[in-house]
Amino acid sequence: MSAMTRLRTHRQLARRVFNVAGFIASLLLSWYLWPASLGGDTHFVVVQGSSMEPTFHLGEAIMVKDNPSPEVGDIIVFNIPADEPAGGMLVIHRVRSIRPDGSYETQGDNRATPDTFHTTDGDVMGSPVHAVPHVGRLIGLASKPIVVALATGSVAVMLLWPKRRHPEEPDSDETSEDDDTSGGDGAGNGDEPGHHERLAEQWLATELEPIGADLDAQAQAWLEAELAALDSEPIDDQRMAHAGLS
Repeated sequence: MSAMTRLRTHRQLARRVFNVAGFIASLLLSWYLWPASLGGDTHFVVVQGSSMEPTFHLGEAIMVKDNPSPEVGDIIVFNIPADEPAGGMLVIHRVRSIRPDGSYETQGDNRATPDTFHTTDGDVMGSPVHAVPHVGRLIGLASKPIVVALATGSVAVMLLWPKRRHPEEPDSDETSEDDDTSGGDGAGNGDEPGHHERLAEQWLATELEPIGADLDAQAQAWLEAELAALDSEPIDDQRMAHAGLS
């Protein structure tokens, strides 16, 4: 076996090992990040307040995993008990103590006093394991109807825009006629440098001009109709998640 053959075999083997390792890593990552809405144990929330600064900041996206037995000092994500003011609101606070009845006394890192409500295991979603800065702001921006409409309109324009077509080669008869009318010395316009390129550009401009104008008009009309429909409806600015007490 030659050196080149051995090198090629080693590369193929390394590529297969890499592909298998990448596939296994993708499966493990998917299992780890599988959201609770699809049967997993991972939740994603966005920090909406400053009560946990400097640990967590406004606009950070938090990955939350199950924590069945929080301990003192753990940070937990939980819903305020339903019988309390702001019941059901999602909060990220630290466990300060565990009361004799098993409920948790919580407090924000940026708060001088503990929370008054009694949080139980049934209210706890889990504990944060990762935080990604600024992602929450992007999620909030992407959820606004005007942004969705503009993005959809841009995609529609790109899909409707005609693709560049190659001009057809002139027929041999037409070429002969051009040569005949250019003179008998064989030095007509068809032999000039760049002559065919100029003809192709002229043909392309003539063909695409009416198509482009028509598509521009259609895209503009569609976008105006979409924006008018959005202006006539109230914008829902409700947050997708509330994490932290403002």
